[in-house]
Amino acid sequence: MMPKFAAYSTLIFFLLAGANAHMRMANPPPRGSVDPPVGPPDYDLASPLGGERSFPCGGKPVGNSVMNIQAGSTIPVSIVGGAPHNGGHCQFALSTDGQNFVVIKDVIRECLANGASTFDVQIPSSFPSGKTIFAWAWINAVGNREYYMNCADVTIQGGGSGFTGPQLFVADLPGTPTIPEMVPGDLNDGRQFFSQRKQITVGPGNGGSSQPQQPEQSLPTQPPTQTQDTPRPSPSPFQRRPNPRPIYQKPSSRPSSSFASDDPCDGNSPDAPFMVCSGTGFYMCNPGQPIFKPAYMDCAPGTACQPFGKFIQCLQA
Repeated sequence: MMPKFAAYSTLIFFLLAGANAHMRMANPPPRGSVDPPVGPPDYDLASPLGGERSFPCGGKPVGNSVMNIQAGSTIPVSIVGGAPHNGGHCQFALSTDGQNFVVIKDVIRECLANGASTFDVQIPSSFPSGKTIFAWAWINAVGNREYYMNCADVTIQGGGSGFTGPQLFVADLPGTPTIPEMVPGDLNDGRQFFSQRKQITVGPGNGGSSQPQQPEQSLPTQPPTQTQDTPRPSPSPFQRRPNPRPIYQKPSSRPSSSFASDDPCDGNSPDAPFMVCSGTGFYMCNPGQPIFKPAYMDCAPGTACQPFGKFIQCLQA
């Protein structure tokens, strides 16, 4: 029979191994960090977003500042864990209100690949001083389609009047684009969405975007029945929906297209997810999934759909 001490040691080993099976930010120390402790401990901090781990920041509340950072300086950001998933796309971003995250550094496709786990990230000299959220977000290259995000509460010192940059791109969550597994040498790995990110400005007093925040792409949903006495809830760009996979219904007036049948995905490659332009909008196609039904989406107002390899771009009309 195994001695109690050995049994306990084995159990602790497997618990720790499970907690480090994915990846997490270690520096700056994020919310939920166990060593050093930052707020309520999260022993599974390396898990991707999902369920109670909501966007942004895994649903964790604002905490005390863990670091003072001089605007214009460069800080080492370390990512640790045991499953780098052959790399992927990383974004490093800042926010003053916890809703509008402006990206200050991208690492496309090679983030966490080849053993790289520390990244030099420069804080813009014009970013405003004060309490700030430093965020790391990661779209893994292979494996389950997941979105990782950790947030650290820091204080920017000696900042400027404001910074303009791309809005944080969110994927692989309900209501957001799904990025396919990334094949070496294939540029259709979701990087096209990065060039389409809206530019936002973070400055003193405005707390975030100088434009109304909009989701990268919106999924068509049927709003719940409203009565005169029931207030309509405010929409959230990344609100989780009970049925994240929309069901295709043939529109009574289909946008102009060259489709030969009622299924817009007919006649296209069946072995990988792809998108098909139709009028000013597009269809999400993934016929490899047996329960999949194509969903039609509109491009943002003032833009029109243009083919981009297996995917599409919503460009200014």
